[in-house]
Amino acid sequence: MRPAFPFSAIVGHGEMKLAILLVAIEPRLGGVLVFGDRGTGKSTGV
Repeated sequence: MRPAFPFSAIVGHGEMKLAILLVAIEPRLGGVLVFGDRGTGKSTGV
């Protein structure tokens, strides 16, 4: 199991963070598709 990474430490991904927070608040949205270039922190953010 990987150690937890604080959500507040993710910098420069405002839209991704907002989308994740909105899905956490309202699960009827159905999920988030996160995509981007290699090495941009997608897995860390999710």
